[in-house]
This record gives sequence, structure tokens and C-alpha cells, in this order.
Amino acid sequence: MNNRKIGIFVLLICGFGWWWLSAAANQTPAEQQQPSATTDNSIPNAAVAAAQSPEKPNQLRTAETEAMRSAADRRSEELRKLADEYRQLRQQMPGNLQAWLEQLWRQCQAESVARCEQQLAGLATVLSSAEMAELKELLAAYQLYQQQLGQLILSTALSPQQRFAEIKALREQSFGDNTQTLFGQEHQFAEHQFKLEEFQQLEAAGLSVEQRLAKLAELQQQSGIQAEGLLGPDQAYQQALRLISDLPEIEQAQWQDKLRQQYFGENAQKVAAYEQQQQQHLQKMQAYQQALAQLENRFAALKSQLEPQTWQTQYAEELLQLRLSHFPNSR
Repeated sequence: MNNRKIGIFVLLICGFGWWWLSAAANQTPAEQQQPSATTDNSIPNAAVAAAQSPEKPNQLRTAETEAMRSAADRRSEELRKLADEYRQLRQQMPGNLQAWLEQLWRQCQAESVARCEQQLAGLATVLSSAEMAELKELLAAYQLYQQQLGQLILSTALSPQQRFAEIKALREQSFGDNTQTLFGQEHQFAEHQFKLEEFQQLEAAGLSVEQRLAKLAELQQQSGIQAEGLLGPDQAYQQALRLISDLPEIEQAQWQDKLRQQYFGENAQKVAAYEQQQQQHLQKMQAYQQALAQLENRFAALKSQLEPQTWQTQYAEELLQLRLSHFPNSR
């Protein structure tokens, strides 16, 4: 009786197990792999959804388009500024168009022909056809001028003024009526410098400092370089210093103080501090150069007395010590 009950109990258990296995087998893959309530896959699922969203490629295309537009706008603005500068310089008399043309010419020399043509094509979009034709003529003439300038042999027997006169003649031959537009300001400043140098060599020594400075002001006014903004305070100050360079040191320092006040006003003290710093640096360099020359002379005499490796080692060590003694901040 007991054995019969046990057999019935076993059959019930086996039947229940068979039913459970059958139910599990009938589940769909999604039901079998469904995450539990404690598993959080919302973040990666959101990222995948965002990546698959059709809006993201559109956003990328929009950003690329805006970047291309910005680059094109910057390029157009650069070309407009370049053209405006060309027109402005083209109207100046005396002018300095050479500096503008030199930059364009160097770009065409440094880059490929295609890049040069691309630059000219860009300028053609902002210059008129007449302006563009004129620019190409100037550029071709400048190319030829540079070649002729490289072939020009100037005698060392000529004075600086005579050599400059030959270069000026070449410019007039190359550019004709455009010479003043291209080089007028440079010629004007150079002629002023030559007159100032002639005055300093031939007349200044027989005049008082007041008379020298008065003559300097007269020369500056006659040349017109101050009125046209070609001579700034610093350049005028340097010209005045040249006229007092023959004075005794104390008297020269006194006049230099007056000239700083005259040309720099409230900034005179800053200029004085800068000049003192520059003077100290110059003295330090001169002292180093003298010590270096003594070191080299001494080791030149030792070269025949020491083995090459020993000589080189000792020379390198003493040279290093010499540099560190004059320039300790280089450690």
C-alpha cells in the first residue's frame, strides 16, 4: 500500500516537470531574453536610437555647409580688403604701392603657378576688368624689374647716393609714369636722408646745437615726410641724436634728455629706461665678445701643445663657463 502511494506521488512530480519544460520551450526569444526589473538598458538603447535618427546626418550636413559658407565669407572679405587697399595705394602720389605689389609677387614666386592664378582670379571678382588688366601689367613689369635688379652691378666706388640714383633710374625705365606711385615715398625719404647726411658732414660741426636742430626741422619740413606721416617721433628723435653725436658725453646726455621730452612728452621716462636697458645689454655683449676673443686666442696657442680630444674638451668647458658667467640666466 505504501509502495503504491509512493509510485503515484512520483508520477505526479514527473508530470509537473514535463508541463514546466513544455511551457518554457513555447516562450518566444524576446520573452526568454527580457531583462529583469533591476537591469537598466535605457541609456544604450537611447544612444542607438539617436544614432539611427535621420536628424543627425542632416545636422552634420548643415554644420559642414555653414563652415563652408564661413570660409567663403572670410575669403570674400579678404579679397575686398585687398582690393580696397590696392585702389587706395594706386591713388597716392607719392605712393608706396611697391610694398603691396611686392607681397603679391612673392606669393606668386613661393607658390605654384596654379595658386598664383587662383589668387589673381579671386582678385578679378572684386576688381573691375580695367583694374585687373592694369594690375597684371604692373605684376609683369615688376617681375622683369626684379630680374634686372638682380643683374644690376653697382660699383663699390660709388657713394650710397650714386648707387641709389642708378636704382632709381632702373625703376623709372621699368615703370615710367607709375614710378612715383610705386616708389615715391621711398624716394622721398631717401632723398631726405641724403640731404641730412650731407648737412651733418659738411655744415653741422660749425653750428651750435640749436642751429643744427633748427636746420633739421627745416629739412624735415622741406621734404614733406612729416606732413605725410613718413617720419614718426622715434625716427625724428634718432635723426636729432645723430646731430649731437660729436658732443662731449655729459653735454650729449643733457641734450638727449631735452630731445626725449620734445619728441615723446609724457613717455620720455619710459624711453629713457628702455635706452638704459639697451645700453646695459650692449655693454654686456661687448664684454662677452672681448672675453671670447681672448679665450679663442689662448686656445689657438694651445692647439699645437695638447691632444685634439683634450684640447676640444678643455675648450668646450671653458667656453661654457664663460657664457654662464656673462649670461647666468641661460643656465
